[in-house]
Amino acid sequence: MWSASIIVLVLSASLGARSHAVANTKNVTYNNPILPGFFPDPSCVFVPELNNTFICASSSFLAFPGIPLHASKDLIHWKLVSHVFNRREQYPSFGNISNNQFGVYAPTIRFHENTFYISVTMFGSSEYPYLTNLVFNASDPFDDRSWGIPISTQGQAYDTSLFWENDGTIYDQGAAGLGIVQWKVDLQSGNITDQQYIWNGTGGVAPEGPHIYKKDDYYYLMIAEGGSGDAEGTAATKHHESIARSRNIIGPYESNPANPILSNVNITQYFTSTGHVDLFKDAQGNW
Repeated sequence: MWSASIIVLVLSASLGARSHAVANTKNVTYNNPILPGFFPDPSCVFVPELNNTFICASSSFLAFPGIPLHASKDLIHWKLVSHVFNRREQYPSFGNISNNQFGVYAPTIRFHENTFYISVTMFGSSEYPYLTNLVFNASDPFDDRSWGIPISTQGQAYDTSLFWENDGTIYDQGAAGLGIVQWKVDLQSGNITDQQYIWNGTGGVAPEGPHIYKKDDYYYLMIAEGGSGDAEGTAATKHHESIARSRNIIGPYESNPANPILSNVNITQYFTSTGHVDLFKDAQGNW
């Protein structure tokens, strides 16, 4: 049996004003979209050490500077505070990418031991199979110069997402072929272990955007699936979010029988393609 007590704020649920309980405190009114413009594939963290600030990263593809970061104190009012990818020397070959389908895809932001980490895939690189997985880090996310030269962590997967185990082991998850793969990574050298498949999703095409969380002795693996464009042979409107759990980080993972847990498939609302979701706690410990 699955059970959970989770407060979810869907940041792109509908157009117009609506009321919603934020951080379990009071009802407020806000207007969607809270981030007007083009900020796909959001990944967010809540950082008590930074005066209880929420920070979100998003894809930038061929735009430069890339990987914009937005900060907020209430999940409603946001400010652009920096770009992670902001100097030529961080990735010199970026200027050689000409295919408009390539560029910077699906960053994941994490905060560990007073350091911010961004794991991201660069498509269109010279590396086989035309992708490079990069990890940026910074102590001050509000300072462009704090984001240094990224570490390259090679692997034949994309949409990477870091997870720190209690013993310090760092696991990386990504999408490869028909499922989600996992490996261990050394962020000093960039070396990785062999990739292992840990979950193939619920049957939707293109399982991707994996994130792992730990709660009450379970590891939760949340992914997007259903396709995000014609490259997967389906319309982007079939994109949705599913989740599984395991007692062991390497699996096997049990699919939630209530999947998908977030979906705007087969609806007539303005916002569709709800995938690439992230979870985080607020100051009161609510998810």
